[in-house]
Amino acid sequence: GEVKMSKSSFYHYFASKSDLFEQIMEQAFAPFSAIMAQFEPEALSAQSFWPDLLQMTGIASDMVQNAPEIISVWRMFYRNLDDADRLCAKMMELPLSLTTRLLQHGQTLGLIRQDLPLSLLISSVMALGMALDRWVMENFATLDGAEISRLNEKGLDLFKRILAP
Repeated sequence: GEVKMSKSSFYHYFASKSDLFEQIMEQAFAPFSAIMAQFEPEALSAQSFWPDLLQMTGIASDMVQNAPEIISVWRMFYRNLDDADRLCAKMMELPLSLTTRLLQHGQTLGLIRQDLPLSLLISSVMALGMALDRWVMENFATLDGAEISRLNEKGLDLFKRILAP
C-alpha cells in the first residue's frame, strides 16, 4: 500500500522498513508479551496447571476479539517468520522460553510425559500452537465467542493428549 509520506519523512521516524515492521509487531503484540512476561509456570500446581492454561487462552482470545486488527499483524508475522532479519524468530524467544519452563514444570508435577526428549516435546508443542494459530487466523471472521471458547477447550485437549504421561 501507499503511505502519503516522503522518503525523508519516513526515515526521520524509522531507520528502515525493518524498523517499521518491528515497531508494528512490538506494538500489536505488546499486550500478549506483557501477559507472557508476568506468567510464572512454576507457580502452577498439579490442580491449577491445565485450568490456568485454559484461562490464559481465553484471555488471549478475548484480546483478539476486542482488537481484530491483530489478525492482520499476526498474518504478517507468520509470513515473515523465516525472513533474513530474524525479527520474528527473535520475537518467538519469549514464547519458546515460556513453553520450555511450562513443560519442565509440568514434568516435575507429573503432568507431562518424560519418555521423549524435552526438545522434541517443545518442538511438537510449538508446531501445534502455530498450526492452531494459523487455522484461527484463516477462519477468524466466521467464529463467534462461543465457538472460540469451544475451540480453546478442544485445542488445549490436543496439547493434553500429546503431552500426557
